[in-house]
Amino acid sequence: MGVEVCYFKQAEDFVYAITKAKELDFLAGSVHFIDAFAFDHSPVYWDGVDVDAAYRTFFETSVDLANSGIYDGLVHPDSIGLYGYKPSFALKEDYDRLAAALAKNNMYTE
Repeated sequence: MGVEVCYFKQAEDFVYAITKAKELDFLAGSVHFIDAFAFDHSPVYWDGVDVDAAYRTFFETSVDLANSGIYDGLVHPDSIGLYGYKPSFALKEDYDRLAAALAKNNMYTE
């Protein structure tokens, strides 16, 4: 039995406190927000968004999640592309950096 918990850097201590004593088989982390921007809730939320900045922050946040020591895995590491918005740059370095953080912390991803 496990749960998925959305990651917010400012809530790391809170999430750790409420999950550490639970007898969970796994705790999966996810990124659904970039600050207050719910990027995977509706395509209309993308109006006026700097796509490149959103992707940079998404990957920074995902690496922070991997390095937090709270989660066993990261779910849907590519969810930012849900509505087809793409950055103007290649994502290989971002995925490599994320993969390295996941490997360093012995985490899985879906």
